[in-house]
Amino acid sequence: MAKETKEQVKSVRYRTRWLSIFGLVILLVSGWFWWTKVYTSPRNVFLGMLSSSLSTPSVTRHLTEKASGSTQNQYTQINFGGQTFVHVLNTNQQVGQTGQNNSIKTETIGTLRQDFARYVAIESSQKNQAGKPLNYASVQQVWGKSEVAKNGQATSTRFLEQATLGIVPLG
Repeated sequence: MAKETKEQVKSVRYRTRWLSIFGLVILLVSGWFWWTKVYTSPRNVFLGMLSSSLSTPSVTRHLTEKASGSTQNQYTQINFGGQTFVHVLNTNQQVGQTGQNNSIKTETIGTLRQDFARYVAIESSQKNQAGKPLNYASVQQVWGKSEVAKNGQATSTRFLEQATLGIVPLG
Protein backbone atom coordinates (compact mmCIF):
# COMPACT_ATOMS: atom_id res chain seq x y z
CA MET A 1 0.00 0.00 0.00
CA ALA A 2 2.89 2.32 0.73
CA LYS A 3 4.19 1.63 -2.76
CA GLU A 4 0.90 2.66 -4.36
CA THR A 5 0.90 5.84 -2.35
CA LYS A 6 4.36 6.79 -3.62
CA GLU A 7 3.25 6.20 -7.21
CA GLN A 8 0.10 8.18 -6.63
CA VAL A 9 2.10 11.06 -5.13
CA LYS A 10 4.48 10.97 -8.13
CA SER A 11 1.52 10.99 -10.49
CA VAL A 12 -0.09 13.96 -8.71
CA ARG A 13 3.21 15.90 -8.74
CA TYR A 14 3.70 15.11 -12.43
CA ARG A 15 0.20 16.35 -13.33
CA THR A 16 0.56 19.42 -11.10
CA ARG A 17 3.88 20.34 -12.72
CA TRP A 18 2.47 20.01 -16.27
CA LEU A 19 -0.71 21.90 -15.39
CA SER A 20 1.41 24.71 -13.88
CA ILE A 21 3.59 24.91 -17.00
CA PHE A 22 0.52 24.81 -19.24
CA GLY A 23 -1.14 27.59 -17.17
CA LEU A 24 2.01 29.73 -17.34
CA VAL A 25 2.19 29.31 -21.13
CA ILE A 26 -1.49 30.27 -21.47
CA LEU A 27 -0.87 33.32 -19.22
CA LEU A 28 2.15 34.44 -21.29
CA VAL A 29 0.37 33.94 -24.63
CA SER A 30 -2.77 35.76 -23.47
CA GLY A 31 -0.63 38.60 -22.00
CA TRP A 32 1.25 38.96 -25.28
CA PHE A 33 -2.04 38.91 -27.23
CA TRP A 34 -3.59 41.56 -24.96
CA TRP A 35 -0.49 43.79 -25.27
CA THR A 36 -0.30 43.62 -29.07
CA LYS A 37 -3.99 43.57 -29.97
CA VAL A 38 -5.65 45.62 -27.22
CA TYR A 39 -3.25 47.87 -25.27
CA THR A 40 -1.21 49.12 -28.25
CA SER A 41 -4.08 49.24 -30.71
CA PRO A 42 -4.32 52.54 -32.63
CA ARG A 43 -7.71 53.26 -31.05
CA ASN A 44 -6.43 52.87 -27.47
CA VAL A 45 -3.28 54.88 -28.21
CA PHE A 46 -5.40 57.69 -29.68
CA LEU A 47 -7.85 57.67 -26.75
CA GLY A 48 -4.93 57.66 -24.29
CA MET A 49 -3.48 60.70 -26.05
CA LEU A 50 -6.82 62.49 -25.73
CA SER A 51 -7.21 61.62 -22.06
CA SER A 52 -3.78 63.04 -21.20
CA SER A 53 -4.07 66.06 -23.49
CA LEU A 54 -3.49 69.31 -21.62
CA SER A 55 -2.94 67.41 -18.37
CA THR A 56 0.24 69.39 -17.77
CA PRO A 57 -0.66 72.24 -15.39
CA SER A 58 1.69 74.76 -17.01
CA VAL A 59 4.29 75.19 -19.73
CA THR A 60 7.01 77.81 -20.07
CA ARG A 61 8.63 78.51 -23.41
CA HIS A 62 11.59 80.77 -24.25
CA LEU A 63 12.07 81.98 -27.80
CA THR A 64 14.99 84.04 -29.09
CA GLU A 65 15.36 85.59 -32.52
CA LYS A 66 18.36 87.53 -33.80
CA ALA A 67 18.44 89.30 -37.13
CA SER A 68 20.44 92.23 -38.55
CA GLY A 69 21.01 94.27 -35.41
CA SER A 70 17.87 93.31 -33.54
CA THR A 71 17.27 90.77 -30.82
CA GLN A 72 13.93 89.56 -29.55
CA ASN A 73 13.45 87.47 -26.40
CA GLN A 74 10.08 86.09 -25.44
CA TYR A 75 9.12 84.11 -22.34
CA THR A 76 5.65 82.55 -22.54
CA GLN A 77 4.05 80.81 -19.56
CA ILE A 78 0.73 79.04 -20.13
CA ASN A 79 -1.11 77.84 -17.01
CA PHE A 80 -4.02 75.37 -17.10
CA GLY A 81 -4.26 74.84 -13.33
CA GLY A 82 -6.73 76.52 -10.97
CA GLN A 83 -6.58 79.69 -13.06
CA THR A 84 -6.18 79.45 -16.81
CA PHE A 85 -3.99 82.24 -18.19
CA VAL A 86 -1.00 83.06 -20.34
CA HIS A 87 1.77 85.42 -19.25
CA VAL A 88 4.26 86.75 -21.81
CA LEU A 89 7.35 88.89 -21.25
CA ASN A 90 8.81 90.23 -24.47
CA THR A 91 12.03 92.21 -24.95
CA ASN A 92 12.96 93.79 -28.30
CA GLN A 93 16.37 95.40 -28.72
CA GLN A 94 17.56 97.15 -31.84
CA VAL A 95 20.91 98.70 -32.57
CA GLY A 96 20.83 100.94 -35.63
CA GLN A 97 23.64 101.58 -38.07
CA THR A 98 23.97 105.13 -36.77
CA GLY A 99 24.55 103.90 -33.22
CA GLN A 100 20.97 104.29 -32.09
CA ASN A 101 20.02 101.87 -29.32
CA ASN A 102 16.34 101.11 -28.76
CA SER A 103 14.81 98.64 -26.31
CA ILE A 104 11.17 97.89 -25.59
CA LYS A 105 9.99 95.50 -22.88
CA THR A 106 6.32 94.49 -22.84
CA GLU A 107 4.19 92.27 -20.64
CA THR A 108 0.93 90.65 -21.70
CA ILE A 109 -1.51 88.57 -19.65
CA GLY A 110 -4.40 86.76 -21.28
CA THR A 111 -7.25 85.07 -19.41
CA LEU A 112 -10.38 83.34 -20.63
CA ARG A 113 -12.37 86.61 -20.67
CA GLN A 114 -9.80 89.44 -20.71
CA ASP A 115 -6.42 90.43 -22.11
CA PHE A 116 -4.06 92.91 -20.42
CA ALA A 117 -0.94 94.52 -21.89
CA ARG A 118 1.58 97.14 -20.82
CA TYR A 119 4.95 98.63 -21.68
CA VAL A 120 7.32 97.72 -18.85
CA ALA A 121 10.27 99.75 -20.14
CA ILE A 122 11.06 101.84 -23.20
CA GLU A 123 14.60 103.01 -23.74
CA SER A 124 15.75 104.94 -26.77
CA SER A 125 18.78 106.93 -27.72
CA GLN A 126 16.67 109.10 -30.04
CA LYS A 127 16.29 112.81 -29.27
CA ASN A 128 13.37 115.17 -29.74
CA GLN A 129 13.53 118.42 -31.73
CA ALA A 130 15.05 120.22 -28.75
CA GLY A 131 17.82 117.61 -28.56
CA LYS A 132 16.56 116.07 -25.34
CA PRO A 133 15.92 112.31 -24.86
CA LEU A 134 12.38 111.21 -25.64
CA ASN A 135 10.18 110.70 -22.56
CA TYR A 136 7.93 107.64 -22.55
CA ALA A 137 6.94 107.78 -18.87
CA SER A 138 3.30 108.51 -19.69
CA VAL A 139 2.82 105.13 -21.41
CA GLN A 140 5.05 102.95 -19.25
CA GLN A 141 3.47 100.78 -16.52
CA VAL A 142 -0.06 101.59 -17.77
CA TRP A 143 -2.20 98.51 -18.29
CA GLY A 144 -4.43 98.28 -21.34
CA LYS A 145 -7.41 95.94 -21.24
CA SER A 146 -9.62 94.22 -23.77
CA GLU A 147 -12.42 91.89 -22.80
CA VAL A 148 -15.16 89.77 -24.28
CA ALA A 149 -18.22 91.84 -25.15
CA LYS A 150 -21.62 91.09 -23.61
CA ASN A 151 -22.74 89.22 -26.73
CA GLY A 152 -19.77 86.82 -26.42
CA GLN A 153 -17.82 88.32 -29.33
CA ALA A 154 -14.22 89.29 -28.63
CA THR A 155 -13.45 92.98 -28.97
CA SER A 156 -9.96 92.04 -30.19
CA THR A 157 -7.95 88.90 -30.75
CA ARG A 158 -7.88 86.54 -27.79
CA PHE A 159 -4.31 86.23 -26.51
CA LEU A 160 -4.82 83.05 -24.44
CA GLU A 161 -6.19 81.16 -27.43
CA GLN A 162 -3.30 82.27 -29.63
CA ALA A 163 -0.68 81.27 -27.04
CA THR A 164 -2.32 77.87 -26.48
CA LEU A 165 -2.18 77.20 -30.20
CA GLY A 166 1.41 78.46 -30.35
CA ILE A 167 0.75 81.39 -32.68
CA VAL A 168 1.85 84.26 -30.42
CA PRO A 169 4.11 86.39 -32.61
CA LEU A 170 7.48 87.61 -31.44
CA GLY A 171 7.51 91.33 -30.91
